[in-house]
Amino acid sequence: MSDELVRLHVPFGVAYSSDPEKVRKVLLDVAKRHPAIEKQPPPEVIFYEMADSALVFHLLVWVNVRKLWRTVALRSDMYFKAWEELKKAGIEIPFPQRDVWFKNKLVIEHIEGNKTKEMSKPRKA
Repeated sequence: MSDELVRLHVPFGVAYSSDPEKVRKVLLDVAKRHPAIEKQPPPEVIFYEMADSALVFHLLVWVNVRKLWRTVALRSDMYFKAWEELKKAGIEIPFPQRDVWFKNKLVIEHIEGNKTKEMSKPRKA
């Protein structure tokens, strides 16, 4: 607890179509250019998880809490800069998506005036 250096974890989720090595390179470049991040120990990127909607990476950086005690602001700055650089590199930030599959025949009723029409739609195989 007496060490002035602390490690900060900044998680990032990217689309499954992303190249993990490209993600690592972009995040490390962003971290190395930031003046508040210590050069030693050097920043690291770990491939943390293959989650439901994203590949999750953690950017690990060291900061001197005597020089920068507001790590929330640094984390925010890292997100702003990384978003811009990931976008430039063609790396997509995903949003959760769900597919709905019906086991039974899907019947849709369409009410037109007083008449009811039944339409049948084939299900996905």
